[in-house]
Amino acid sequence: MKKSVYLNYGGVAPLSARTFLEMARFLFHFYLLGPRSALLKYEALIPLLSKEIAKLINCEPEEVVYLKNTSEGIIIAAESLPLTSGDEVLVLRFEYPANLIPWLKKRHDGIDVKVIEGPDTPTAFNTLINSINERTKAIAISWVQYYDGYMIDLERLSDICKAKGIYLV
Repeated sequence: MKKSVYLNYGGVAPLSARTFLEMARFLFHFYLLGPRSALLKYEALIPLLSKEIAKLINCEPEEVVYLKNTSEGIIIAAESLPLTSGDEVLVLRFEYPANLIPWLKKRHDGIDVKVIEGPDTPTAFNTLINSINERTKAIAISWVQYYDGYMIDLERLSDICKAKGIYLV
């Protein structure tokens, strides 16, 4: 098996040729047609895209939502999940700040936000798994960790969350 390094930072990662060409095509239309017309032209593709994404993540196309960035999605999740005072949310200490701060804010609502520490991310991840209890209602975690690039065993965590009725953000 080939050893890979995963850099989870889309803003500086290399673009594939196909992505570059599609972005160039969009920008050409944006320049040629103007912002409003270009956006309307591409808006027609949203139902098809939603259908393809729904197949990929096993949901209905109506459940697919488009946001401007990940931070916005995390804030929406933190503010809209049905959490009540005394519920627990688990997060790792070295999470992306954008995935940590909205949850820490929930402490003002009486939510017990437990920040999991560890000498390294694999150990912290296992501690997180072992910290799940009957009060745990959500786990907020990045698939690839900000601090060291560790890739979470998302399938394992997803299975645990599903079995226990825990929201996985």
